[in-house]
Amino acid sequence: MEKIILNRVVTHRNKNVVIPMLTGIFLALYSLTGSLSYQRGVVLVMPELEQAIPFWTWTIWIYIVLYPAFLVWSLYTYKDTANMNKTTYGFLLLTFISCTFFMLFPTIYPREFFPLPHNDDLTTLIFRAMRAADKPSNCLPSLHVGLCYTFSYGFYQESKSKFWIAIFISTLIAISTLTTKQHYIYDIVLGFLLASGIYWFFQKFTDISDK
Repeated sequence: MEKIILNRVVTHRNKNVVIPMLTGIFLALYSLTGSLSYQRGVVLVMPELEQAIPFWTWTIWIYIVLYPAFLVWSLYTYKDTANMNKTTYGFLLLTFISCTFFMLFPTIYPREFFPLPHNDDLTTLIFRAMRAADKPSNCLPSLHVGLCYTFSYGFYQESKSKFWIAIFISTLIAISTLTTKQHYIYDIVLGFLLASGIYWFFQKFTDISDK
């Protein structure tokens, strides 16, 4: 079977324009599906393992600060443009599939079971602002997890040391989605499986055009 040839849409020269543009598209889709899925979302049954996971407010720093920093670091660290482009296409496919899930299987995480403390320290203020801006829907699958592992796989062919550093950071972020009570375990598993499947697909069935 011949591989699908994809255009080289991102280069080191144009990524300062393309990456912010794609980020804007992502945020628009995420916000739209969040507003729509919140209206129809259902609360899932939590397994006992998940109920035993503690609520650590300090891990919001991992969830809300380390997460975007890691994604930006990844995009600006790739040296091989083929890897960078396959990762970019993977990001787009993961976003499309995830937003489709959000609309077809809308879920909500019951944040009211995990109230924030009443003090006004910086951690609580950041947590409170995040909850106000981000609806408790768009849970299944976790985009935090899916995107982090997708971007981690982008290093596999390029640098094994960076790959394992990225996997470690991605795992920290995945854990933080549980300790901040933003996601179910189901969301984490599906996000990881989607990222892994998308990476396999692009490696096996696609090549990036030399033009």
